[in-house]
Amino acid sequence: MILSKKIDNQILELVSKKFNISDLKFDEEIQLSSIEILKMVTLIEKKYGIEVEDKFIFHGLFSSCKTISSYIYNKIKLSDENNSLK
Repeated sequence: MILSKKIDNQILELVSKKFNISDLKFDEEIQLSSIEILKMVTLIEKKYGIEVEDKFIFHGLFSSCKTISSYIYNKIKLSDENNSLK
């Protein structure tokens, strides 16, 4: 499975289960409290081995599964590119 699609599916499932949101659409806007956002940051950092930059945490990153997934994919891709340059 293509990495981006795999991440898309994982994030949709994670958000749906963690916050008990049934019938969540991938690009649907989600409303998370500050505490829920911080819990998501912790889960994402552990699961994907990336650091979520503070400036993105409360500025729209967690507005939908689509934006979360895109951020993760881009961070992983950038990390892989940086590692290949070493």
